[in-house]
Amino acid sequence: MTLWIRAWGGNVGAGLTVERGATLRHPPSSGWDIGTAVYLGRNCILDIQPGAVLAIGSRTKIMHFVVIGAETRIEIGEDVQISEFSSVRDANHVIDSPVVIAKSGMKSSAISIGNDVWVGRGSAVLSGAKIESGAVVGANSVVNKGVDSDSIVAGAPARLLRKRQNR
Repeated sequence: MTLWIRAWGGNVGAGLTVERGATLRHPPSSGWDIGTAVYLGRNCILDIQPGAVLAIGSRTKIMHFVVIGAETRIEIGEDVQISEFSSVRDANHVIDSPVVIAKSGMKSSAISIGNDVWVGRGSAVLSGAKIESGAVVGANSVVNKGVDSDSIVAGAPARLLRKRQNR
């Protein structure tokens, strides 16, 4: 996969690990920038639209059955863990339209995930979310806005539980 991403103009650091079943829905582009020692788990899906930006920092782990969907921009920092069955999507369907939802188009707002973030199993990170460095997102949470650094959040929508200690 490294050679394929580079052939399409993207950047990939050394040590990219891609497990079986990982899928790229569209050819990569020059907007792809993947750091060193990145892990893509089994059956994860990168649904990055042509012209969209995908940046994944070094030593980040995107576990099994994770879906990352970008219409415009998703930036994921270094040392991030995105647990299995999670979704990171920077776009939503337009729902206030006279046409059926499936044909109404998408509305997108960039997502940013800082360094040293843990996104728990089954969580959804939605359009416009900004998760700052050191944050922890509890399992099955929905992040639809900002999460401050070193915060532990959970729920739907995600709410602050407490700050990380000894940081």
